[in-house]
Parts: sequence; structure tokens; C-alpha cells
Amino acid sequence: GAHIPTNMALIDLKAGCDATCIQSLVDDYMDMTDGTEYWRNWQTGNHDKSRVATRLGQEELVSVVNMMLLTLPGTPISYYGEEIGMHDVAIDASQKMDQSGDRDPQRTPMQWSGERFAGFTEGNTTWLPVAADYKERNVKAQKAHGAGVTPLEVYQDLSKVHKEPSILWGDFHSGVYEGIYFYVRQAKGFEGYLVALNFGSTSATVNFPAVAPEQDIIPDMGEVVAVAGEIAGSSRAMELDKGMEVTLDNIRILPGEGFVFKWKPEAVGQQM
Repeated sequence: GAHIPTNMALIDLKAGCDATCIQSLVDDYMDMTDGTEYWRNWQTGNHDKSRVATRLGQEELVSVVNMMLLTLPGTPISYYGEEIGMHDVAIDASQKMDQSGDRDPQRTPMQWSGERFAGFTEGNTTWLPVAADYKERNVKAQKAHGAGVTPLEVYQDLSKVHKEPSILWGDFHSGVYEGIYFYVRQAKGFEGYLVALNFGSTSATVNFPAVAPEQDIIPDMGEVVAVAGEIAGSSRAMELDKGMEVTLDNIRILPGEGFVFKWKPEAVGQQM
């Protein structure tokens, strides 16, 4: 009788799962739920699974994973702390709360600020130890950063994108090209979106209109609306910063980078 049974397709996402692997995980779930009454949903972490940053072994991929989570068809379900890139914390035997397994490392206190106990409590102790990097990795610090590249700032940008009609109910077309997982979200009469994610170890230059899974679904030009990756202050910011109009037939994406581009509805055919 449940209409939103929890989707576990991405819950075990770990290092070594490349663009083709991820496309397969997503497509298998999409095919399984196609034509059913189940409302699609996605989660990449929970209280029983090691955190994304720890599982993937690359903190820079946290924002790329969040970019995917918030733009796939359906409801994103975020485990607390994933929006700031929290990682597992080593717990010694005397501190363990979970005696039946080893689930405590991903259950440590939320890191709100650089204050005592990461701002989680004004008490004398916490139920589990706070991560050692809490003074640098916390909500207050990431909101004050101002460069637009902290995991929290990227997550906030993507939360706005998630409200757009094409992301909420638009069609979904995905592809893989040289290690880049990409997909198009488009609802007829509304702005279209291209999401491009590099989970690999090498860069790739992509002509997206040419490699799209269907013809005439990606235009030649688009606007950058969200960026995951350390491009601020670099020469790449001159090419791919938020708000810039770019040519989608010659986009270079480095490892650990992700982009969301948009275009006006009239920029592509109305067959969607």
C-alpha cells in the first residue's frame, strides 16, 4: 500500500562505480518503476550506511553526488550532514552506542558551527564524538565562505533548481560519454536542463548536442545554473561560472566536477 517505498538503488554507491555503472543503477530503477503508481525517490545515504565522502574516498565528489540526487526524477532524500560533506568518524569500543554492529561512524553529531561540540549541544558531552574537522566543516563556515563552491552552497543552488518544472516532472534522457554521466530534463513549454557529472579520473571534452541519446534535445547554447567543483578563482571560472552563457558543443569537464545548464523552451524541438 505504500506509494513511496524507499529506493535503495544508490545507497551502496561506492568508489569504482563509474559513469556506466551509475547509469545502469539509475536506469534499472527507472525501468522497474515505469508505469507503476510508485513515486520515484532517491537516497545516497542513511543511518545504516557509511557516508558518501567515506564510501567514495573523494570529498570532492560529495557535491557531484548531491547534484545527481537533486536533479533525478522524483523526490531526493538526504541524510543529515551529507549537504556539508560529513564523513565517518572512528569510534573506539568505549564510545560505541551500537553494540550490534558498526553503524556509529555515520551517526555522529551534526556539525552546525565551530563552537564546542560543533554547536550540537550546550551540554557537557555528546552521545558520540564530534568529527575532528568540525571547526572547518560546519554549516556556519560553509554559509560564510561566499565563494559558491562549498558543499552547502552547491546544495542550496541545487535545491532551487529542483523546484523547476522540468526537474519536477520533465522527461528524462540519459547518456554516457568518455566517463561523463549526463542527462536531459525537459517538460514541454518550460526551460530545459542538462546535468553533466564526471565521476571518473580523467577530464573529457564533450559535444553534448552530438552525443545526446536523442536528436534535437540539447541546443548549441546554454546557461550555467549550478557548479560542483573548485573552479572559483581559476581560469575555468572565466568559462563556466554560474550565469554564464556557454556553447554546449565544446564543454571540458574535469574529474570531480559537475554542471547544470539550462535553456529556453524554444531552443529545442517541441517533440519532448
